[in-house]
Amino acid sequence: MSVALLIGCGGDRAKHIVKACHLKYDKIINVGATAIDVKQFPKAVNHQVVWNDLDLNIMNNICKGIDQVNFIFFNQNRSSLSPTNFSNEMPHFEILQLVKSWTDAHWTSCQLPFFVVKALESKMGSDIKIGWMLSSYIDHRHLDVETHPDYSGNKFTNYLIMKSFSKKFPCFGINPDFKKAKLFDIMSDICNEKISCEGQVIDVFTIDENK
Repeated sequence: MSVALLIGCGGDRAKHIVKACHLKYDKIINVGATAIDVKQFPKAVNHQVVWNDLDLNIMNNICKGIDQVNFIFFNQNRSSLSPTNFSNEMPHFEILQLVKSWTDAHWTSCQLPFFVVKALESKMGSDIKIGWMLSSYIDHRHLDVETHPDYSGNKFTNYLIMKSFSKKFPCFGINPDFKKAKLFDIMSDICNEKISCEGQVIDVFTIDENK
């Protein structure tokens, strides 16, 4: 049985990803705060979680229950910092809360993908593909990249994690445009090996509309 593991793919923006995987794989496992609609996608199995509560033990138990995986995609995202955190004074207790939230967001955004890949590498099929939803903010020259520094930093860290894992596994990143259906075409082509995964970032904004 071929299995796709999706992290954070229950929302509307991820439907193109889910649809492509649903057509290709026998089973879809989704871990996220929002469940995939099993009426629309009956192959889906949901581990519905609260992101603030999703710790290493919970994720470890989920990974233990997976016997095989052929596709992994990370679409989860958390961030805590905003411009006002730098410009405004804050009560000391709020500072402590913010740093705790910042730490938790780093776990969810960056450390969780690293753990999942390492925990499941012995269960990966020969056709394994691993993807990350990235952002144009992985480029430090992008306008307003500093507006949410932990978001931008997490995306860049994930880019580096993807590039590092690509030395061993077929990996890819996506700079998305969620409004365009070509995201489905890209994901479908990746699932069906029409696009090779060689550690590249696929920019949905710049792909030829005619392809």
